[in-house]
Amino acid sequence: MTVRGERSRARFTLDRLTRLIQDEFGLTFSGAIADSLTFEALVSNDGPPNGSSVTELPAREGAYALTCTPTGIHVSARDWSGLFYGAMTLWQLMSQSQGAVAVPACHIVDWPHYHWRGFMIDSGRAPNSLPKIKRIIRICSTLKLNMMLFREADDELNAVRYRNNPLGSENPHAFTMEQMGELITYAGEYGITVVPEIESLGHAAARRRHYPHLIQGGIQTQYPGVGEHTRKSNYDINNPQTYELLAEIYEEWMPLLSSPLLHIGLDEVRLPPEAQSEHLHKLLPMLLGIAEKHDKRLMPIIWDDAPPTPVEYQDRVIRCLWSYGEAGEIDRNHPQMANQQHLVSLSSVGCTQKVLMVGGSGATHEPYGKDDPRLAIHNLSSWSRWGSERENFIGLLAGQWGGNMTDLWLTDFACAGDFAWNPPPEASTIQSACNCLRIYRELLNRLKDAHEPNPDEVDRPAWYGIWLPARRWEAEVVPSQRTKEMNG
Repeated sequence: MTVRGERSRARFTLDRLTRLIQDEFGLTFSGAIADSLTFEALVSNDGPPNGSSVTELPAREGAYALTCTPTGIHVSARDWSGLFYGAMTLWQLMSQSQGAVAVPACHIVDWPHYHWRGFMIDSGRAPNSLPKIKRIIRICSTLKLNMMLFREADDELNAVRYRNNPLGSENPHAFTMEQMGELITYAGEYGITVVPEIESLGHAAARRRHYPHLIQGGIQTQYPGVGEHTRKSNYDINNPQTYELLAEIYEEWMPLLSSPLLHIGLDEVRLPPEAQSEHLHKLLPMLLGIAEKHDKRLMPIIWDDAPPTPVEYQDRVIRCLWSYGEAGEIDRNHPQMANQQHLVSLSSVGCTQKVLMVGGSGATHEPYGKDDPRLAIHNLSSWSRWGSERENFIGLLAGQWGGNMTDLWLTDFACAGDFAWNPPPEASTIQSACNCLRIYRELLNRLKDAHEPNPDEVDRPAWYGIWLPARRWEAEVVPSQRTKEMNG
């Protein structure tokens, strides 16, 4: 193997390619194929070496060229991420023939349409172990995804154990900040940026365990066999201690962030729009001030059913449009988009606010409740095409809300990676969705992490903070007082 450019990144790429080949084919990547492979990445200002093909590539993040001939395999890129993506395409092209790995002759020049291609882990509603998330990261990096949205709290759980406050202290499955740092570093090695989602107004019922005086309202939901559960509570925005708590949380995250991105939630809040807007006007300067203390130029992300971004922050805030899989085709007349979100204004000519799109997840509030994956594919296809001609639309993510059975969402994640890389030119149909689903399943079946995971990297199923033995609801992950009474 010949390496030009940043050797450590090229070595990681080669090691990852080697592992994939070994896992799938049971072969060691060595001999003639390995000797014929050249990695070339221009990742410094020194300029390309003589005869380099890197300068032929477009100046786009993640762009790569892959050439396979009978005499050699050459992967060239302008950055290390492009080098990695080229290697993943090389793996996808490989097949086994007569006991050897074969690669078709080809010349491919490719790059992603959207800068951000992501997936969600909803630890605010169900526990996800560190080994499981690392496994999902390995899978998703192979699918060329580069963002993981990590929901750290919701009405059900506090999934992170902070140093300076009691949040997460009653949850034996909560991650310490040290573990979050470990996860962020691990994901970064695989080219994936971890973006925490810190609910900063609504979805706050779990905070009531430790701060009952700061949390208000909610909807009562009856869970069979467990009791009544409160959902969609919100912080008391008239209590100064609310902002003190949020500031404490932000302060702990700032040193860990590997990018300028931090999601602050603000969706589905049962307060008047004027009160929500007042909260946003207080929150943004406080958050950005904390970031500046840590020498970070933060770009907060906000769900798009929150109030409009204040004019003075529109160049700093990313809006996040979202829908469930059953929402289907996205257009200007879509009820959710027209009545709750700002799709039309964000999509208008001349709008410069950055926009992320999230779709594909199921909306059913029941155990194992997930949309038909064909609906997710149709929805993600629609989102990717909607944003494809708008320069301010910068990313597509597959949502995952409710449970921790993340493997059920892998085809959604594969779809988000595929359509964020190359939006389809036409609307998805049931037949085209079926074809995509078959392709994604075949691809995932080639990955040992997906089809034959280590048992220690598979979590016990949980849904909305409740364990699920044999499809029956059992007990809360973090027992409430009501559950303790029921259990004697």
